[in-house]
Amino acid sequence: MDAYCHFDHFNYYGANENPDYDDLKNQTMTQFALKAGWKNRKPVKSLFDYSAKLAFSHFGFSKGAGNTGDGLCENRVYAEFGLNARFGSFVAGLDANGDYLSYSNAYLENNEDDNMGLLKLSPYLSYNQGAFYIKGGVNLDMSSNAGASMKISPNVKAGYRVLDGVSVYTDVSGGKTLNRVSGYFAQNRYIAPNVILGSTYIPVDFTAGIKIGPFDGFHLRPFFGYGVFKDAMAFYIHGKEAAPGGVIQPMITPYTYMSGTDLKGWNAGVEFGYKYNDLVNLTFGMKYSPQDLDKGYFLGEDRAETVLKAQIEVKPLKPLRITLDFDWRSGRKCYSYYGMVGSPAVTSWGEQKLGNVTDLSMNAHYQIKKNIGVFIYAANLLNKQWDVSPGMGAQKVNLLAGVNIFF
Repeated sequence: MDAYCHFDHFNYYGANENPDYDDLKNQTMTQFALKAGWKNRKPVKSLFDYSAKLAFSHFGFSKGAGNTGDGLCENRVYAEFGLNARFGSFVAGLDANGDYLSYSNAYLENNEDDNMGLLKLSPYLSYNQGAFYIKGGVNLDMSSNAGASMKISPNVKAGYRVLDGVSVYTDVSGGKTLNRVSGYFAQNRYIAPNVILGSTYIPVDFTAGIKIGPFDGFHLRPFFGYGVFKDAMAFYIHGKEAAPGGVIQPMITPYTYMSGTDLKGWNAGVEFGYKYNDLVNLTFGMKYSPQDLDKGYFLGEDRAETVLKAQIEVKPLKPLRITLDFDWRSGRKCYSYYGMVGSPAVTSWGEQKLGNVTDLSMNAHYQIKKNIGVFIYAANLLNKQWDVSPGMGAQKVNLLAGVNIFF
């Protein structure tokens, strides 16, 4: 059983080209969650394995955008259940989860509802024998107020060990998810405080690759993939309303607006790592996918083309851990439309660059006693500038220090 509580009070300091939003300078967010789970504790080779989880969460803004009054509140009930049975080298199972979101103080348009629900059933059959593994199944998504009421997508994995330490694999998946405002707030607190984000559906997401290692602490994984995405949440510049015959102009505000985007495309990348005892652990990963308005593999809300992440962790002393992280995201952009109100409406798409993310950070932690530690964290050590989202500049070098107390 877990309990979680989060309170945040912050200022809106991003660019503002729309005078209708001048009245909101700061915001308060409150969040709490409760969850409980159960899993059988029988030996691994028991005939049946099962697990269950139930969770409730509340998330809310104190103020709405512009002159809309109170901010959005999101309540979530989530449940999941898993059951499988073993028959020699075969495993037959069913994973199921239900997700329900209800909202108040939301800005609704186009006959939107203030609630949505999703039930996902994932039956599967797997076979594992020595060097070969395969899992075949489907995801059956049944939803309410979240797009099409029923969707089916694949849930297939396979792998084959060619040599000791060398194997090939493939993963074909998909499915529908409900986009929680609370989830996007965890990534960007400047998300628009009155807008529901709907659902995203992935008909197919395919990946194939080669796993090499570990050999003397070294491993390597090149891969290639292709995906189709429906209503993937990407940054969007909100347009200012205009009278009939007038022109809709994109207007940057202090809030981050998201819009569902349909796209499809390929991606390729590589991951590798090296570990030397408990002293040094190095990991590196890179992905690339060319992007256009409706083309590209979805690598994030900023429509990045190249994503690189590297980390090195060293432990020069047993109680001391120092971690350096480097994040680089290039080709970042967002799309907006210019329009002429009328019949027929005339629209054309525009593109705004967001700048490359070049973020070097450091985290040092020293464990004083079993339940007490101190840490210092430094972000953007290279003092670079980019837009976290349209009009919202990243902070320059910033430091955080504190104490960890474990119970």
